[in-house]
Amino acid sequence: MQAANSVQTWHTARELRRLDPGTLVIVPKLPGQASRFGAVGARYLPRVPVGKLSKFHKSTGWYYIERSIFALLAFVYLLWRRLTGRKVAVIYSRDVIITYWFATIGKRLLGAKLIYEVHEVESEGSHRARGRFWQPILRRIDRGALTRSDGLASLTHAFVPDALAMGVPQSRITVIPDAFDEQVYYPRAKTAARAALGLPADTTIFVYAGLTFAYRGLDLLVDAYADMVADESITHPLPTSPGGGGEQHSALVLLGGKESEQVALREQAARLGIDDRVLLAGRKDAATVAQYLAAADALLIPDTVTKATASPLKLFEYMAMARPIILPALPALQEVLPHDAACYFAPADRDALAAALRWAHDNPIEAAARGEAAHRLSAPYTYAARAAQIMAFCRTVAKS
Repeated sequence: MQAANSVQTWHTARELRRLDPGTLVIVPKLPGQASRFGAVGARYLPRVPVGKLSKFHKSTGWYYIERSIFALLAFVYLLWRRLTGRKVAVIYSRDVIITYWFATIGKRLLGAKLIYEVHEVESEGSHRARGRFWQPILRRIDRGALTRSDGLASLTHAFVPDALAMGVPQSRITVIPDAFDEQVYYPRAKTAARAALGLPADTTIFVYAGLTFAYRGLDLLVDAYADMVADESITHPLPTSPGGGGEQHSALVLLGGKESEQVALREQAARLGIDDRVLLAGRKDAATVAQYLAAADALLIPDTVTKATASPLKLFEYMAMARPIILPALPALQEVLPHDAACYFAPADRDALAAALRWAHDNPIEAAARGEAAHRLSAPYTYAARAAQIMAFCRTVAKS
């Protein structure tokens, strides 16, 4: 499993290069580090690993310095290209630190337009640097990146009012959601997927997939699932092979997570008496993840890292699998899936999440119909469609 940022960037770059082979992709890389971005013709610039100093003094600030150094290297490289007659017309960035430096200094010297694909407001991120020192700096960075860019690509309509309130003109904003890889994520038979994975055939299986678990509500999910299990009349262990261990009403499968996160959830499940129902399968490659999603009766998004900017890749990957999706009722998610194509619950509400799990368990036909409805809505969210939207926006901004 790869980080969502890396997956999204790679697939978007691949499709942009297919649309226009002259698209320049610039990424950082450590010396000797393996990178799949070579397959999309990326230009590598040195990554100066200042962020590793956080091992000695924990602070997100080290990563801000690292990203600032990369911005400087990218600026020097693009300036050299301009001086040698290979000027770029539009710079498209999805990193707030890099965008800030290009918005305040770089784009004028390069004679280029700048588009910022905003994924979150840095000063509001729960997992970002906090405190009296960093907050004023991050607010300035956010405002500079948002207001000084020539174009703003928001992942959601829900974030547009926030951008307008910060002073971004409506004419500079477009909405370009995340996407999925249709070569990996597509409907397939549940029975065959379960047989391949050694999962029981006659059990309601809930599946969550994500690289890491932090800030994504996995502890809430395990609590809510325990509440749902308490309503079931029979409890049996989850078989490790088809037909083993007896019949069972439901099971929870969690894919991904750091080792420490997996340990914490195993301990939580044991305290709640459901460790025989919870399978922590670890990190898997994309093809295996898709098999687990196909094996599920329902797919889960217990929480999102951001709110107004939330456009998780897993939402679109889940939709492509034609399985019912249980997710928090956030405007950014509701604009993608209407209520008749999803199973929504009140955000951060353990009882509401348990009720949603129970509903999907007790109403498999109606739940499956919602999964099919979600799949029918997934067609516009391929990476090819996303790249076409980006390319069109770049042309518009270049002419402005």
